[in-house]
Amino acid sequence: MSTATTLIHPSRDHLMRRHFPLSAKINAALSRITNGADAEKLLATKAPDAGGTILQAPSFVQIEFRGSLSPNRILYPSGSTVVFAADDEQVTVDFEIPNTLLPTMSDRVVLDPAGVGGHDLVGHIPGTAPEQYGTPVPVTEVMSGAAARIQLRKIIEDGKHARFELANMLRPYTEHAVDASARSVYSEIVDLSENDARFCIPAVGASDQERIVSELLYATDGKSDSVILRMIDRAACTDWAVGKHVSRRMAQAIWGAAETHVRRSIGDPHVGRQVRALAREHGISDPNELLAVFREKYPTKIMGAPRIRASLEVRDLFARSSTVSAIDTGLSLAPAPVVTAPAARPTESVYDEDVQIPMLAEMAA
Repeated sequence: MSTATTLIHPSRDHLMRRHFPLSAKINAALSRITNGADAEKLLATKAPDAGGTILQAPSFVQIEFRGSLSPNRILYPSGSTVVFAADDEQVTVDFEIPNTLLPTMSDRVVLDPAGVGGHDLVGHIPGTAPEQYGTPVPVTEVMSGAAARIQLRKIIEDGKHARFELANMLRPYTEHAVDASARSVYSEIVDLSENDARFCIPAVGASDQERIVSELLYATDGKSDSVILRMIDRAACTDWAVGKHVSRRMAQAIWGAAETHVRRSIGDPHVGRQVRALAREHGISDPNELLAVFREKYPTKIMGAPRIRASLEVRDLFARSSTVSAIDTGLSLAPAPVVTAPAARPTESVYDEDVQIPMLAEMAA
């Protein structure tokens, strides 16, 4: 008998295993973004005025745990991943790697002046070896202060490019997350059972899905950034992913944002799911009666009649007939394809599953 899992709509873990970039690529991109931000700070506060060496330390590396490689945030007590050492100056760079399942790793590397100019990097940062899917730590010799400042500007520009490169890498997962969320929302609204899986269709059509993907990934409507770009900045430049599996945290954030945008597109309030669940549980269709039941069950939540009515109107819209979504969006009601959950990638860690993220409120700020 097959052990494959048949799903009404793909789960987050299913989509992550199939469509999320490998952690090594996530680590490399985030490290470049962190380097760019730190190089900008260095250039603004203490721009080099002589020759020397510039170190670009990674902000994310992969650490082996129980035979799997897990992405981990590296912290530097100095506060910067970009370090400048003037000629004949020895600089020590301390670092630590927090992890929820392992003791915090602490160590240091040293930029040691070489006898013929430049510096040697003494020591080792875990997870930067090629056999660990890492990237060697860049150490660049610069012959003058002007050359150092030019190199820092290159690092800044590379960080800006990496930001959009990472957003593009996340596009396949985002597209599938929006579609899966649209199917999840539809199945919740019409209360589909496992036996009705073949009738699970998206709550929004293809054009609306594409619009939502663009809103999530890129700046729209005159905004300077997007939900995902802000998430990338938060992952690269704050403690948002310290001690966490950054790939899983990003995947969960995108999934949550996708569902929020889908519900917003069909006019479903944020509490719509709870309202309809109460309506089904108590067999109530009158908005005023349901409002009283809601306030009794959730006394600390602020709820008014408009949101109750909106939640029920969405349900009634989709319940008018089994073809309502096809009528409103031009979709085909052909049975949805069976989705089979694959095994995890052998090099990816699958622990630290359900991180609770106060993401949407933060990212919308």
